[in-house]
Amino acid sequence: MRYIWLKFILIASFILPALLIWGTKTRPTGAQTRPTRIRPSAAEFFANHQSEQAVVAPNCRYGISDTGGSSFFDQFGAGWVVNFVPSNNPSYAPGMEYVPIIWLKQLKDGNGNRLPGYTFHGGTPPLTDGPGGMGELVAAMPGRLWLVGNEIDRHTAQDDIMPEIYATAYHDIYYFIKQRDPSARIAISGLVQVSPAGCSTSIWCGESYLAQYGHPMPVDVWNMHAYALPEIQLNGQDSGAAVALGTDPNLALIDAGGQLALCAQNNVMCIYEHDQMAQLQYQVIAMRQWMKNRGQQDKPLIISEYSLLYPYIEFENGTCDYVRDEYGNCFDPARVSQFMVNSFNYLETAADPNLGYALDNNKLVQQWLWFTSAVPDNEYVGSSSKLITNDLASLTTVGNTYASSVAARPQNVNLIIEQVNSPVANTTLPLSATVQLEVTIRNNGTKPTTQPTTLNFYDDTAALIGTAVIPAGLGGCAIESATVIVQWTDLAPGTYPFTVVLSSGEDSHAADNTGAGIVLVNPKQIYLPLTAASSSRGIVIISPP
Repeated sequence: MRYIWLKFILIASFILPALLIWGTKTRPTGAQTRPTRIRPSAAEFFANHQSEQAVVAPNCRYGISDTGGSSFFDQFGAGWVVNFVPSNNPSYAPGMEYVPIIWLKQLKDGNGNRLPGYTFHGGTPPLTDGPGGMGELVAAMPGRLWLVGNEIDRHTAQDDIMPEIYATAYHDIYYFIKQRDPSARIAISGLVQVSPAGCSTSIWCGESYLAQYGHPMPVDVWNMHAYALPEIQLNGQDSGAAVALGTDPNLALIDAGGQLALCAQNNVMCIYEHDQMAQLQYQVIAMRQWMKNRGQQDKPLIISEYSLLYPYIEFENGTCDYVRDEYGNCFDPARVSQFMVNSFNYLETAADPNLGYALDNNKLVQQWLWFTSAVPDNEYVGSSSKLITNDLASLTTVGNTYASSVAARPQNVNLIIEQVNSPVANTTLPLSATVQLEVTIRNNGTKPTTQPTTLNFYDDTAALIGTAVIPAGLGGCAIESATVIVQWTDLAPGTYPFTVVLSSGEDSHAADNTGAGIVLVNPKQIYLPLTAASSSRGIVIISPP
C-alpha cells in the first residue's frame, strides 16, 4: 500500500528555542429479517489464532487508522479500522470492521481559483455502477458505515472544499449509496477540530445543505475529529490546523508563538494544551450540544481521528529534540501513553442523559479511533502517537499501552429493543385483517453477537403470535440495528395489545429485552361511538364515517 505524505515547516519563536517541524497529514491517493452483516464468532476468532497468545478480542469502541503494520492489529483489540483508501473488503484481523472514507476535492482552475464543482481523489472511484465505480464497492460491502470526506474544512491539504460544494457532494453520495444499499450508514466528514471557528459544523452540515435542498442533511452517524491545535499565527498566517474554510478568521484559535504569557487568553491555543483532557472534553460536549440543539441527540457520535500529532524526536543521547511545548517538555512515549489512558477512561465513562445517546446508556461518544498505526520516520505528523515501530517490527510503548488498555476492558453483548411499531389496519367486513408487527433492536455492548437472537411475539393472553430470528453478527456500540417483521393474521375490528420478548444466550442485561405495542383494526369503528338523532321518522342510527 502506498502512502503519500506532504510535509511543510513552520518556524515559530518559542521562549525555549525550537524548530517546529510539522507534517500535514495526507493519505493515499414467516418472519422476515432484514439483512444483518455476519461477523466471525468468538470461537472462530480464537480458533484462527490459537498460537498467538497476544491476540485481544475486538472491542467496537476502539479503532485504529491503518498507515502500516496491519499484521499487528490483532494484538490491539480494536474493533474498527480506516485505511484512507476506499477498498473492496480489505483483509484485517477477524472482527475488525473496515470503514471506508470517500475523499473529495473542490474543482479549481489553472490559477487555483475555486470552481462550483467537486471531484474525487485518494483512490475514491466515481459515482458509477460500471467497472471500477463506487457501485461495485457498495454492492460488495452491504451495511457498511461510510465516511463522506476527511477534514473537508482544511484548505490546500485534505479535502479542501467549501461548505456549499460539500453539501452538493454529500447529497449526491448519500443518495447514490442509499439507493443501492438502504442498510448502509452514512456519516459526515470529521472537521479538523471542534473549536469556535470549527463550530462551523452549522455551516458545513446545516445551513448550506438546507439552503440547497430545503430539508436538513440526512445523517445516520455524526462524526468528529478531536485535536487541540492553533488555527492562525499572530501574523495572520495559517498555523497547525489552519482557519476552517468558510469561517470567520477572527474566531480562529491563535498560535502563541512560544509566548507562555499569552496562553491564558481564551482565543489562544498553546502547544502544551495539545494533550490537556479539558480540550477533549470541551470538544465532545460542544459537539453533543450542537447535535441536541438541532434535534440530533438520538444519533450516534464517533471520533474517527484523535491522538497527539506533534512529532517526537530524540537526540542520540536519548534526550528530547523536538517538538517542545512552552514549558520545554516533549511529547515523549510516557506523556502520550498517559494521554491515551486518560482519554480512554473519559470516553468510556462520559455520559449525560441531557446530551448523550439514549440507546447507548446516554454515552456521549460511541466509538473512537486512534491516529496512527505507523509512520515512515519520526519527523512525520503523529510520530509520537504511533503504535508500531518505524521498521514495522514490534509495538511501541504507546502501542503496548493501547493493547493493554483495551485488553483490560470487560466485553459484553447487550441487546435492547429500540422500537416497536404499533400498526393500524382497515378492512371491510366480513373480511379480517393481516398486520405486520415490526421491531428494531440494537446491541450496545462492545462486541458482535455470536449466537442467533430470537424474538417471540405474544398476544394479551400470552399466546404465541410468531417468532423471528436474527442471525449472529449484530455489531455493538449501538451503531447498527436489525429489524424483524412478523405477520399477525385474521384480526377482526378491535384493539389488540401485544408484547415482544427478546432472548439470547449471551445477553448481559435481560431487563431491557421486552417491548409492547398495540394493533388497531378499523379504529374509527372502535373509538367513535354510535350516536342517535331524532327525525320525523323516529330514531336514526348514525354510524362512524
